[in-house]
Amino acid sequence: MGLGKRIGSVVAAMLPLLALGHGTPAYADSALVVDTPVVSQPYTNPCNGDVPLMSGMHHSVIHYFIDSSGGMHLTTLDSYPDLKSDAPALPSGSSYVVNQIDTFTLNTIVGGSTGNNQFSMDFKDRFNVISQGPAPDFHHFFTIHLTIDANGVPTATHTDEDDNTCTG
Repeated sequence: MGLGKRIGSVVAAMLPLLALGHGTPAYADSALVVDTPVVSQPYTNPCNGDVPLMSGMHHSVIHYFIDSSGGMHLTTLDSYPDLKSDAPALPSGSSYVVNQIDTFTLNTIVGGSTGNNQFSMDFKDRFNVISQGPAPDFHHFFTIHLTIDANGVPTATHTDEDDNTCTG
């Protein structure tokens, strides 16, 4: 799944939780664990053009709470711990395993009498597409951090992306 789609999926999935939280008393804490089957999900290996279809499980842990000041805090962990090729990929004939972990953190801080509200967001994505044959392995790492002050002005931004690394 592409990075933009993953971020969009995480944000879209979290919006209802954020909306529900507004009526929740301070210190409320909730966690949700969801396991979803993944069936024939294509992964592209840019090292050689293989597009194996992968199946396994998608494991999500979503943690959400509101602090005593009304700030909202959301953390998600998505992992694909056991994705494997449905069949050998073409053109190489290699089978693959994928290990992917995504984390997303969203915090809103309410400034109280100072009015110094703040929003921060972190997203980290790491995945490894490992060949079980002659094709090269593919590794990717991406992280982004964004902080926005009460005036809507970004006060901190950071993006780091490991170029798609091919090994083997």
